[in-house]
Amino acid sequence: MYYLEKIKRHIGNWWDYFKEHLVRVIFISLLCLIFGFILTIFPKALNDGEQEIFILGISLSNWSVWIGIIGILFTAIWALYEYDIARISNQQEKASEIAKHFSDDLLTKCGLVIAVFQNSPLNVLLEQIDTLHSPFRHFTTDELREITDNDDCPSLYKRDKKKIDFDEIYFQILKQRISVFPQEEVSKKKKSNKKFTTYEARKLFILDNASLPFHFSSLVDDVLNSLEYACMNISSNAAGSPFIYQSLHQMFFDTINILAFEISIRNDGKYSDKFYTNVIYVYNEWQKLYRKSRKNEILKKNQNKETLNPKIKTVE
Repeated sequence: MYYLEKIKRHIGNWWDYFKEHLVRVIFISLLCLIFGFILTIFPKALNDGEQEIFILGISLSNWSVWIGIIGILFTAIWALYEYDIARISNQQEKASEIAKHFSDDLLTKCGLVIAVFQNSPLNVLLEQIDTLHSPFRHFTTDELREITDNDDCPSLYKRDKKKIDFDEIYFQILKQRISVFPQEEVSKKKKSNKKFTTYEARKLFILDNASLPFHFSSLVDDVLNSLEYACMNISSNAAGSPFIYQSLHQMFFDTINILAFEISIRNDGKYSDKFYTNVIYVYNEWQKLYRKSRKNEILKKNQNKETLNPKIKTVE
């Protein structure tokens, strides 16, 4: 019974594949049929004394040609099916590896990057960008000037960034992570004139914080480089994007939105190569998926409203 169910499920999967790739199957079928027809319209000349066997009006040699054509057709479709199944399986496996790496390492680091920027004075500038409908597409300095409608925005961002002690905010947040006392708002702690000494700061990088970079700038570089590596596998289809999108897209969007200024300023056009191209590609692709899913959610919500609140027809 188990094997019958397995065979039935396998045939069902094959049939779903057949319907999904109908155009490909029709093309291969037509190609084989045309080839077979060309072979059969030119009958083989018989030598004297030779006899040909006919079945249903078709010669035995032509029957063998058609059977061979059908066998080739079936083999080609089956080979494509097995190839796609193996490719999808590899993509799922790679997607699982990326998701595990993200949850084990990047999730904490991305959360820290977001928390530090949100507790810094730069957050006033960053909050001006609509994160739900992000205007960023190319992540360049020129695009940043267009979005903010300020040609001096990159230089102002750099100037304000130099005035902020990001390491101090970073250390305060790390201290909260290993503290047994109630957490205090970092914004309140920023008003204090007390600074962490090197010795005090080193003590923070124990237990839960042992794998983190000492300086916040190193953390930002680490996050961007790790995301670029992960997105390289996604953009090259080595890992299936739909498998990863559902579980990672929210944190990914939050991280890239908070670092949008940082990425854009690094892509200032001074170098021929563009930084974080795979991150930008995946961001734009996932934005399309997000907008499509949001559109479907709104459509489904409106349909449910119509179902729950039908229009009452009045009789005149």
